[in-house]
Amino acid sequence: MEAATVTTRFLVSSPTPNHKPLLPSTARLRRLPRPLALRCLQTPDPTRPYSAVASGLPRHRLARLVDEFASLTEPVDRVKRLLACAASLPAFPEAGRVPANRVMGCTAQVWLSVAMDELGRVRFAADSDTEITKGFCACLLSVLDGALPEEVLEMTPEAFGDLNVVGLPVRAHSRVNTWHNVLISMKKRTKALIAKREGRPSVDPFPSLVIGPDGIEAKGGYAEAQAMFLSPDESKIKELIGLLKWQKLDANILQYSVWTSCLKMFAQYLIRLILRRLVCTECPMN
Repeated sequence: MEAATVTTRFLVSSPTPNHKPLLPSTARLRRLPRPLALRCLQTPDPTRPYSAVASGLPRHRLARLVDEFASLTEPVDRVKRLLACAASLPAFPEAGRVPANRVMGCTAQVWLSVAMDELGRVRFAADSDTEITKGFCACLLSVLDGALPEEVLEMTPEAFGDLNVVGLPVRAHSRVNTWHNVLISMKKRTKALIAKREGRPSVDPFPSLVIGPDGIEAKGGYAEAQAMFLSPDESKIKELIGLLKWQKLDANILQYSVWTSCLKMFAQYLIRLILRRLVCTECPMN
């Protein structure tokens, strides 16, 4: 009874006759904007289950990563995206910063650990002392973390050739050694995990280069790195030739501009000298 009286008083005390009471059942709540977080879309979330991490094939994830960086037209935006990927990389344990986990051949210090989970998928963890290299490692992990061992071994450095990260494709960038060395180390340690699972000795073959009629066959991680320089990419050679031509053209333009400046200064000097002579000849003699 009291509740009904209170409700009636609330409706009668309305200051306007056409006022419609706003009941809680019909009230519209204003939505607050959700906070935004900048993170690399390709980096796997370690809190998700393994099935979600490994839902796509590595080559499909690589294609998405290529499209992600290709959509950023400005180099500064690609660098920001790369740094965002580096920031989203899970923390590397201090106990893993040992010489056995070092990736040799990189300008920066890179650590890489590899393990196989209960589903038989390869799990990677990496870190570096520079943010750019750390971003490169994050991109590699976003493609291969949670993949099957066979998928890791099938991935080649040439597959990352179209990845445009810091203004130039990977195949033409000076940091191509980082991509190549980290990927080779990931494949090498994956082979060791497969050998351990099958009960075989995980011994890297003696580095050797076998030159045959079909080309160069590299055995061992060090030999594979050497074979990369013995068989350079044709597109990289053309880009280097074009760069040298532009440098020569810039040198010719610089030389021409220097000569033009010298001639201009010499002409100004002659004009001042002639004007001075004319002024001196027109001065009255005392």
